[in-house]
Order: sequence, then structure tokens, then C-alpha cells
Amino acid sequence: MLKILGFLIAILILATGISALAQKPDSVVITRWIDPLGRRPLSFSQYKEAHPGSELLSVAATYRKTPSLAPPTGAGEVALIVEASLYPHIQASLDQYADDLTLQGYTVVLDTMSGGTPPDLRGYLQSKLPDIVGAVLVGDLPVAWYEMDGEEFPIDYYFMDLNGTWADSSGNGLLDSHYGATAPEIWVGRIVTSRLTWGDEVALLRNYFEKNHAYREGLLTLPRRALAFDDDDWRWSGSAGLELAYSDVTVVNDSLQTNAVNYKSKLGDGFEFVHIMSHSCPWVHTFYPYNYGGSVYNFEINLLDPQAFFYNLFACSNARFVETNNLGNWYIFVDTYGLWAVGSTKTGAMHPWTFDDFYSPLGSGDCLGDAFKTWYALWAEADPYWHYGMTMLGDPALQRQSGLVTSGQEEPQGQGEIITTDWTAHRVTTSTFSDGQPAIAITPSGLVHVAWASGRNVRSNIYESHYNGTSWSTPVAIAPHEYWDLNPELVVDGSGIPWVVWHSFRDGTHNIYSSYFSGSNWSPAMRVSSFDAYDLEPAVAADSLGRVWVAFKSWRDANANIYTTCNTSGFWAPPTRITTDPGDDCNPSITVDKDGNVWVFWYSNRNEDWDLYASNYDGFAWSPPERITSDVSDDLTPVSTVDTLGNVWVLWKSYRDGNANIYSKYYDSSSWSVPIQITTDSGEDLSPSLTCTPSNVLHCTWRTNKGGNWEIYESHYEGAGWSAPSP
Repeated sequence: MLKILGFLIAILILATGISALAQKPDSVVITRWIDPLGRRPLSFSQYKEAHPGSELLSVAATYRKTPSLAPPTGAGEVALIVEASLYPHIQASLDQYADDLTLQGYTVVLDTMSGGTPPDLRGYLQSKLPDIVGAVLVGDLPVAWYEMDGEEFPIDYYFMDLNGTWADSSGNGLLDSHYGATAPEIWVGRIVTSRLTWGDEVALLRNYFEKNHAYREGLLTLPRRALAFDDDDWRWSGSAGLELAYSDVTVVNDSLQTNAVNYKSKLGDGFEFVHIMSHSCPWVHTFYPYNYGGSVYNFEINLLDPQAFFYNLFACSNARFVETNNLGNWYIFVDTYGLWAVGSTKTGAMHPWTFDDFYSPLGSGDCLGDAFKTWYALWAEADPYWHYGMTMLGDPALQRQSGLVTSGQEEPQGQGEIITTDWTAHRVTTSTFSDGQPAIAITPSGLVHVAWASGRNVRSNIYESHYNGTSWSTPVAIAPHEYWDLNPELVVDGSGIPWVVWHSFRDGTHNIYSSYFSGSNWSPAMRVSSFDAYDLEPAVAADSLGRVWVAFKSWRDANANIYTTCNTSGFWAPPTRITTDPGDDCNPSITVDKDGNVWVFWYSNRNEDWDLYASNYDGFAWSPPERITSDVSDDLTPVSTVDTLGNVWVLWKSYRDGNANIYSKYYDSSSWSVPIQITTDSGEDLSPSLTCTPSNVLHCTWRTNKGGNWEIYESHYEGAGWSAPSP
């Protein structure tokens, strides 16, 4: 009866042209795009250029599974649509998932799909009416885009409302109007990992379905409680209606507590449902006031592995699944818990005045998809600016785990791999705030310098400490500023002076800065690059002539290119562009060989998949970029050094074995060796580093989750091959 009344109210609102959401237009602050790194959203044209697709649709019917028991009231048919090229790699996972859905009472129709357009996919779903109640889209499948008030954004609402009229009046490929019978007939969820670069696409999908099955079997649990974390602009939202679904709700809305540090702490406390309200972008949450509340980045979510299953992301563009390493997907593709998230692909979110209409059906036992469909039918057209981008990521057929328990329920945690090692761990920092992105260098006198990015002033500054063989010095801030300093790199020049290079937002855009250590303090920040575009990812090296070299990625040419510069006699030369291809060139590494030639390595998608490239400077000019890997899988994150024999080495992570492993190769003054595989385990081996000792022993370290937890491993090369990895 309440649902019927809700529909009648919504119809009355639309018929009279008076939106309940518009009665107080200034009373609710809409979510805003805020990115400390200054990035902008992917445009429709950029997306189409990267995903030209095929106009020819190919659908292969795989199987139909029906429930073995009489389905519960409301169950129906779920279309499980899978990218054809992915299907053979995740078939076992999908078979298990289909069985899980039939146990829930659904009939499952699994089809594979390749090519096609958004209207093709919508037409396929329309052909399943009236039996279909929901669809799960696995992999890269057609994406519909909408334009509104200058925004271009993906819109899965297009695949939910199957009998309304969607129009593109300008013929530019972007929908721009919606009318007729606009209520959604089905729910739709996306399970897609192709834009996540910190894990293999197939491995992430397999792990997701394994978590999903464990949750459904009751083998993966968390305290049955919810968290409402409301930043300053919406602190009045309180519990956000979560009490309609959970008897135990923790509310954090004190302006002194809604900051990045506290949010990350709460993510480790264990909640079945997290409702986060923060100005954001696809990659970052930023808390008010912006110079003090701090930011939570996508890579932190990946590393934190939050203890939560479900997320309502009241966070601008967090669910913009077309963006690389978007937060919405990282919440659900972390190792252990995340399963579902709802959020917007544009500015907007689930309007605060409408929360009850989502959490009430969820609390009544509806699956996440049904609760969202009920909410969308009531509110999508009441305020399209807020709601048109709303999208579900993950499995919409999931329900809350039955029953409500009090807070404090603890779940056993995995032990991971217990290791014994001859390495000695030194704790360098003791701050209660996040310290990360460490860089290290050693002076000729034996001082070990470490620099890192720290949020201890509730923003990111660069700090340094050095070790004299007995103790670590008190950390000091290098050129602190009210805006963000990130990604420090360290090198010692030919005079034994340490240099730190980083990128900073202190100019209102990102530029590269440097500072050097005089023996007692760090010099004032010196700008290495200056441009209105974004200069990021610095890498640093020193040559025998006393020069300090920096390579960095810049967006000043519309796509990412690699630039270099050097410091001579205290002055930075104007940057030189060394790549010109329209593909994106990323993550440079730089080193200097025995003849004084400067080498830069990076990875590029100029040949459709990611490969490693190199260029070297002989004192006169940079050589044309040379492709040094060509595997069909992605080769990423190069690091480089030179051994005492003069061989130039590069290491990287590659997904050519299905999961991330570490590879190496070297240049012996005439040619490149074949790739040498260092790791072969089934875990994810990431973040390699590389150095060479004076006795010509190469050491590689990386982090791996092969034992269940993340650990640091090492391998060394003494001329006959890489040693077996050891912790």
C-alpha cells in the first residue's frame, strides 16, 4: 500500500510540474567534482575513440537454468550477459554464480555478447520482457551516454526503462531527452574490471564471484550494522534513513571528525553497509574544509581493503565506471569484502530527501536491485539533474544478511603467511596520520635518506628523515604548503647532495618541484616545470657531470606525454618533449648509463595494449621511442637501473600470465635481452623497485599477496639468473 501511495505521489508531482525536490532549491548542496590532482572527466568523444567497438552484434545463447524449488514471490528471470572474450576465462565462476541465483529463486539466462551498440543491448533486454526482472552485465558491454547541462555521462537508466522513449535530438550519439512511460521495468548492475589497472581483469572477476558465493553461503560475514559518514555540507542528514534497514547505525557527522583519517579508520571497523557523503571525483573523496579535511585516494581503498560489503556513494562521479581506477569499482573489487555500490556517473547522488525510499524496501527484505528500482521509479524523473547518473556496480540480486545483531560482533581474520626473515625492519615514522609513497637514497658518506608524502597536517606534504647507522632523525617537512604535494622521488647528485623532486598543486594546477639538502636543512621549493596543464609522476636521476635529471608525465598536449629536464648550476632547463604519439605515455623511470647517456622508460597504449618504451639522450638529442615489449597482455610500471658492467636494466609488472608477475630485461650496449620472468606465483606481484650494489648484485623488491596478506619479497641477480623470491 505504501509503494502504491508513493507512486501516486510521484505521478502527482510530475503532473503538476511541482517537484518536491525543487521547493527548497538552495537547502541541499549538490555533490561537486573536486580532485586534488586537477583531472577532468573522460568525454564521450574520448570514450568512443578508445572504445570504437563493432556495429555488428553477436549474441550466443549459452544456457538457461531454472530454480529446483518453487521460486519465492517476486522472483523472475535474470539476464546474465557476459562479454564473449571474457567468458572462457571465468566460466566456472559464472556457473557458480548462476547456481547461486537459482537458489535465490531466479531463472538465469546466460548469453555471451560481442560488438553491438547501446540500442542493440536495450533491444535484447526488451526481447526478454515480461519475464525479466533484472540484468547483470559482466565485462565491457555497450554503454549509453547522456548529455545534460554541459555534462556528458554514462546512463544505465537507459537499460532499466525499456518501454519509455529515449531520444538524441542532435544526432551526436548522446541521448538528451526521455519521455513517455519512464518508470524502470528491470534493475541493472555492472560487473566490469577492464578500467582497473592494479589487478588483472580476469583475476579480479574470479575473486569477486568467489567473495559473492562465500557471502551467500554465510561464510563471509561482517557485523550487521551500518555507517553514515556525513561531511559538513550534509551533516544534518544524520543516519540518512539507514535505521530503516539496520538496528545498529553509527553516525559520524561532527565537522571535526569527518576527515580523511577518521574515514579510513572507520573502514577498518567492520560494517555491512557504508553510506559516505563527500565532495569527490571518480578517484578521490575530499572532506571539508578542503585545506584541512584531507582526501582519500583510490589507491588507498585498494590497499586498505575496507571491511564493508555495500556502499551508497553520495560522492560526485564515484560510480563513473568508464574512468581508470574509479573509486566505485575499487570499493567492490578489493581483496576480501566489497560486493555492491550505488552512486552517480555525474554530478549528483541519491538526493537526501529520498533516502527512506531506498532503505525502507531494503529493510523489508528486498534485494539491492529491487530496492534501487523502487527508489528510481519514484525519484528519477522528479530531479534528473540529481538522479540520471545513478548506477549500480556489482550484484544487485544480493540481500542483507538475515537478522539483526548488536554491534561488537567480531569475525575471525585470516593469518596470511607467517614469515621469518634475515631482513631488519626499521620503523621510520610514528605519526597517527597516513605516511606513504616512500623514496630512498644513500649518500657517499653512508646517510640513508627517506622521503614520503604525509597527511599529518591533514593535507599532503613531503617529509624526510635520515639514518646515520644508529638512529633516524626527526621527520621534517620539505617546503610545506597548504595544497597537496605528492609522489616524492630522491636522488644523490655527483657532489653527494640529496635532491627530492615531487609534484605539487600549489599553483592551482600540478607542476613539478624540487629541493636539495644542504647538510642541515632543505632548500626552498624550486619549480621544475610550469604549465597550465598537469605535470605528474616525476622520476629523477643524476649523471657524472653533476646534473640532476627529471622525467615526468604531462597532459599539456591533450594526451599524456613524457617530458624531461635537467638542473645545471642551480637552474632547471625548459622541459623537452620526448614523446609525440597520440596514445597515452605514463609512469616514466629514468637512469644514466656508464657512458653518461640518460635513459627514460615508460609504458604506452599507442599500440592498443600497454607496452614498455625507451628513449636515450646521448648528449645531443633524444633517440626516437623504441618499443621494448610487445606482449598482447599489459606491461606496466617500469623501474630501471644500470649495473657495474654497464648493462641497462628495466623491470616491470606484466599480466601476461593472467595475474601480475615481475619481469626484467637488459640492454648490453648492442641489443635487448629476451624478457626474464622473476616471479611465477598465483598472487599479485606489484610495485617493483630495483637497485645494484657496488659488487654488481642487482636487488629487486616488490609487494605480493601470495600468502593471503600483503608482504614484501626480494630476489637478486648475480649474473646467472634471479634467485627464488624470498620474504
